[in-house]
Amino acid sequence: PRQHSQQGSEVRIGVCNPTALAGKATEIREMNCQIVLASETSLTMARRPVFNREASRYGFACVHGEPVPPQCSYEDGSHSSRGLSTGASVLSTLPSRPGLGTLPSGIVSSCRLTEAYCRIGALEVRIICIYGVPSCHQGAAAANNLLMGAVYALATASAMPTFIGGDFNCGPESLDIWELFLARGFVNVVPWARSQGFEVAPTCKGRTNNDTLLVPHYMLSAITRVEVINDAGLFDSHDPLRVHMKLPHEVPCVRRWRIPESFANLGTSREDLAVAFLQEAAGNQHSPTPRNSAQAADTDQDFADALRRWSLQVECAVHRALLSKQAVGQDPSRCRGLPRRYKGRCREATI
Repeated sequence: PRQHSQQGSEVRIGVCNPTALAGKATEIREMNCQIVLASETSLTMARRPVFNREASRYGFACVHGEPVPPQCSYEDGSHSSRGLSTGASVLSTLPSRPGLGTLPSGIVSSCRLTEAYCRIGALEVRIICIYGVPSCHQGAAAANNLLMGAVYALATASAMPTFIGGDFNCGPESLDIWELFLARGFVNVVPWARSQGFEVAPTCKGRTNNDTLLVPHYMLSAITRVEVINDAGLFDSHDPLRVHMKLPHEVPCVRRWRIPESFANLGTSREDLAVAFLQEAAGNQHSPTPRNSAQAADTDQDFADALRRWSLQVECAVHRALLSKQAVGQDPSRCRGLPRRYKGRCREATI
């Protein structure tokens, strides 16, 4: 096995409000963080792929929340490229994946919450990015309590270490629901850092620290530095927060069991599959059907063989249905049928 330093490796988590993320991949890179929680991204569905390509050049993978609606629509049916002032994204150069999609629909459509999972060495953590409702909006406190209620449900769904950050647009401690987070051991990193002697400047217009990170109490001992990046002028009105942590970095052995993907993702109808299956069965009418073979099986191996023949017949039927669907309106030589990642059911799998 590879040897790693006993001191662990430094991980930097950044929190920023770029006031529109499009075209700012370079600024994200200059934050010099492996994980970035970005609020008020204003990324519409049209702008997302462009930004993702820009970010990928610097090694960032992006997990975005619901696409932000465009600021305006025109009479010709087109839309503005910039979205409304909302949106939340998690960007990471570490292995990451989106959340499980368990948020209520009302929270999802607000475009103010994103959940992701990142792996730091052997440790997998949950990252929740939030963009709070500005205080100038009517009912902002109630809306932010509702948002934080959804965050609380995510953060307490399992015992996984969870980091919650973004532009809260208020002090998290000012919300009624803060007592629940406090009882669960979450700590606002900015006042904690100041109590430890770190100099943490305001992040927004030299006045507030609403761009902050909530950290589980048992992770505080891993923090080595907390700072505000206010000398680079990266974003218009918000200076990013950066938290340095020293965490163990023992890379786990990864062994994957390849499992075929679901046919449900292929978009073929039940009727087309039924016709294709009957055609496939008709082509094998001189061989015993899988059902007859299974009923006549004397041993476990006979039954397993019958199950494998049945699964192969199903895959061939799906392949046939896809070929028929793909052949409509295009050159048959370009039709590929069932991709390899959908094959392999009822067969002995290697790890």
